[in-house]
Amino acid sequence: RQEFQEIVQFLKQGGILTVAAGNHKINLNKNCKAFPSCYRTLYPHKNFHVVGSSDTSYSNFGNVVTDIEQGTKVGLPVMSGTSQASAIKMSKILKSVVLNNRRR
Repeated sequence: RQEFQEIVQFLKQGGILTVAAGNHKINLNKNCKAFPSCYRTLYPHKNFHVVGSSDTSYSNFGNVVTDIEQGTKVGLPVMSGTSQASAIKMSKILKSVVLNNRRR
């Protein structure tokens, strides 16, 4: 409960949040118990990104998943999962924010 309240407060203050959808190949439409991802069903904010992997052999899926990114064999050390996909999404968001700020 406190985690959810902190997320809502962060988003209300203009924060951007990316979270991993999870790596259990669960249909979150039927069984949304992957947190913090499933908090988005309670607070569907435009800056609340739930990121799945393009590799469907492990990624959770469903309507709560807002973004799909490459999550297989990413980074150093090389790792796979929706956590890696979520990091890629956040890097794209940050790049966009930086570019928009430079244009001002």
